[in-house]
Amino acid sequence: LAIIAIINGLHLVAGFVVEDFRAHGVCLDNCVFYDDCEVPASSVLINSRNGSRTIVHSNLNLPELSFEDFKKLDLSRYSWIHFEGRNISEVVKMIHWVHAWDKGAPLKISVELEKPRVDTRILDLVGLADVVFVGKDFAEFMGWKSTAEAIAAVGKLSRPERVKEMLAYPDVEIDALVCMSTGLGVESVDLFFRELMRGFVFEPWSCQELIPIAISGADDPIGATIVVPWGASGAAARCPDGTLVESPAFPPEKVVDTLGAGDTFLATTVFALSSGESVVDSVTLGCRIAGAKVGAFGYQGLDKVYQQILARSDQG
Repeated sequence: LAIIAIINGLHLVAGFVVEDFRAHGVCLDNCVFYDDCEVPASSVLINSRNGSRTIVHSNLNLPELSFEDFKKLDLSRYSWIHFEGRNISEVVKMIHWVHAWDKGAPLKISVELEKPRVDTRILDLVGLADVVFVGKDFAEFMGWKSTAEAIAAVGKLSRPERVKEMLAYPDVEIDALVCMSTGLGVESVDLFFRELMRGFVFEPWSCQELIPIAISGADDPIGATIVVPWGASGAAARCPDGTLVESPAFPPEKVVDTLGAGDTFLATTVFALSSGESVVDSVTLGCRIAGAKVGAFGYQGLDKVYQQILARSDQG
């Protein structure tokens, strides 16, 4: 696991952050260090009765990660890249850069729509990702009152629906699109969509150079996976083929610390998906680990919870 982020190199809090990451095996080689900026810090007040929290956050002058920083990555080292929904204009450039790099072994891309934002450009990320995580707070901010409403709304913006819209085929039933255009060398429907998304950004490809052909019953799954965690109600997801799945929540006997439960769910689900697990098994594992996290302070011991889940699974 590697993280690319901006970190202050001298601040005391930075020392704690760096040591904590390294203690848990997170590679920091790609991080950008600034010596003249303050490390963002949060003070968290936890309600001892129900585990809810109030967060006071401060970020005085640490900049967001830039596209120029991201371009320095050796993408061949990775199989999955996750983007938070922030600094949207730069993140869009980063994702297009990944699409342009893909050669035969495409990287999986996931994006996160978590915090309510007035800037609706965050929705531009949906059509560029293989997996989209939609947080409950963001969904309710957008007026989506359930996991079903969130999945339906985001699904209209995701791949391949967004591609069909751009190609102006709204009235045609298309199970898949295959592109024939000199030099693209498309070998699969999934790779086609990556090339197509690249074609709208990187020359010399343009919409006029793409010849879409409707093919019924394509075998390749081409849709984006959409995952919507919903707190105590569990989580739901749409698989690439359109199948809807869900998982219940797994609450602990006592709620101790809810801080980071959503991040725990997301990280676990990405881990499971990247390991080849099915969508429903990945989402269920995410709910199980997130439930265990809510029952304890911090994140210590979650690896043992995972091992216990594996052991029970092996026993049938």
